[in-house]
Amino acid sequence: MDSTTPFVQLNMSTNFSCCRFSNCKGGAVESRNGNQYFFDCVFENNTAQYGAHSRIDGGSANFSYCVFSGGIATIKAGAIACYTDQEIVIENCSICENTAAQYGGAIWNRGKLTITQSKIYNNVANGKPDDIVNEYQGELALMDDHSALTALYAEQGEIPNKWTVDTFIEDLENPEAKSNMVFSMSFAPHDPESTPDPIPTPEPTPEPEEPTPTPDLTPSPTDSHYRPSSRPNTPPENKPKEITLTNGKAVLMAPEALYWVGYKDSRGGGAETVTRADLAFLLYSMMNQESRESLEVATASFDDVEPNAPYAAAIETAHSAGIMVGCGNRRFIPEGRLTWGELVTVFARFSGGGDPLEVYTGEHWAKDAINTAISLGWVEYTETFDPGVAVTCGEMIDFIQTVFQWAVE
Repeated sequence: MDSTTPFVQLNMSTNFSCCRFSNCKGGAVESRNGNQYFFDCVFENNTAQYGAHSRIDGGSANFSYCVFSGGIATIKAGAIACYTDQEIVIENCSICENTAAQYGGAIWNRGKLTITQSKIYNNVANGKPDDIVNEYQGELALMDDHSALTALYAEQGEIPNKWTVDTFIEDLENPEAKSNMVFSMSFAPHDPESTPDPIPTPEPTPEPEEPTPTPDLTPSPTDSHYRPSSRPNTPPENKPKEITLTNGKAVLMAPEALYWVGYKDSRGGGAETVTRADLAFLLYSMMNQESRESLEVATASFDDVEPNAPYAAAIETAHSAGIMVGCGNRRFIPEGRLTWGELVTVFARFSGGGDPLEVYTGEHWAKDAINTAISLGWVEYTETFDPGVAVTCGEMIDFIQTVFQWAVE
């Protein structure tokens, strides 16, 4: 008889490391409260109505270096169902070959979900490709741009396409129902091995009536077939140069435009304010791989950042890189709303120094950074400019894109 109760039910903060959850009928793990951390765990062949491997109804969760496969949801979310209003982070995980009868072959998200450096593919719902469903009220951040995804899948010989996005309305009879988004990953087709043409039998060469002249090997200007052996047969493609910023320790890479669209959509279309932790996680996602590996630290620098918090690694790495500092007394205030003064100060550290014009004459602690931003054209100064005002998601994105554009020019 199949169970209707999950194998593990959590109502308090718990850490799982190197665990295997297999063949659980009724689901493997259900969390109702607390902060859950899963490291190097395997979830396989589990079954449930919602979230065969894990269902998060409350609290926060972090899945790191975990594998989810073979999950079967009889309704939604073949792997993970996110219903909490707190942060869920999936990083360095593999989620593939899971199925759902209705929607969310791998993931159904109604909460605040961030995904980075994770392979999510070949998941199916109702017989169709369906890796992630983001409900209209969910906040989804896919942190890897196409170049990062290409590097991620390179070891298995696959070239990923960009995320394909579709929409559907679940309750068609409700005129006020809103659209949910479906994200699916596909791959570029492999080039078939070319079959060599058979070598024809050469015909005998007739005797020339006149002596054959020695061929002139000097290419004519119009000879498009001749190329010296030291040159390629075809000209190299003009690949766009990667746009980067550096403060001398960390290197940030400019995300693609599609990434910003998804980031803004996942945060109320850009109208919502963002936190200091949000900015730290964004900076962490923009760092190149070398910067992350060389600057990550295991020790906590701030008393108000829990070691198992979803944003802990991002905050500590940004601090180690000298990009973000604390607020005094070993506090970072991760949930504090990000202000213009703080945002400008962070990116002024990538300006390369110099002597900015003194346009802003206020007494705010970020005065020097503000004048740097004004001098470089990152912000347009008006008398109403207030560095203590909270930044919205859309304003932050526009500012960061302006900084990267400055780096090009």
